Amino acid sequence: CRTSSLSLRFAPEEAAAGSRYHVLAFTTAGTAACTLNGYPGVSLIGQTGQPRSPFRMIQDPGPYHGSSGAIVPVRLAPGASAYFDVITT
Repeated sequence: CRTSSLSLRFAPEEAAAGSRYHVLAFTTAGTAACTLNGYPGVSLIGQTGQPRSPFRMIQDPGPYHGSSGAIVPVRLAPGASAYFDVITT
């Protein structure tokens, strides 16, 4: 999928045992289906573009919890969403 054909939004958040699960959703904004490949990368930064204290920018994300290591393409129909979690403690 091209960035211009996607929107990103927060879905309902969950919390458990000192961790917060931030659920994000990529949704196709265009009129054509598209395919997502790989894993999304996330950086926690402030309004000035600098890392937010006490966080550091994620240079080498990993591990991908719950994954088998195999990257499986995700095909999205127009208006469909794909969800992923960002876990913070």
